[in-house]
Amino acid sequence: MGAGLALACATPAEPTEPSVRPVDVPARPPVMDAVPAGRPLADRLDEIRRRVEGALEYPSLARHRGVEGEAIVGFALDGRRHARDVRIERSSGSPALDRAALRAVSRAGPFPAVYGRIEVPIRFEIDAPR
Repeated sequence: MGAGLALACATPAEPTEPSVRPVDVPARPPVMDAVPAGRPLADRLDEIRRRVEGALEYPSLARHRGVEGEAIVGFALDGRRHARDVRIERSSGSPALDRAALRAVSRAGPFPAVYGRIEVPIRFEIDAPR
């Protein structure tokens, strides 16, 4: 008799689902707005722009010489909502207009609560309605 040949066939096992265990995920703290509930941010920014424009005084010598331009003034608000760290982000091209823009921001507060740095464009136009 001949030697018997034994073949071992491995049958593929049934696919098993990976073992899934729930993981304890710590609960996230609720998201809190830094500004009390109230007016939308866009409304508050519009009010800031209006207050700055209301405090703006066109330098008489610049007006007389026909100097126009736009300065962008950047600032943040302190705890009393007054402008701090006020600086020209983009010059109008005229030192007199830039100084007037800085003075307007400094005089216009207190402002509505806004957190972070604010940039306000201030346009000097001789024929602009006041």
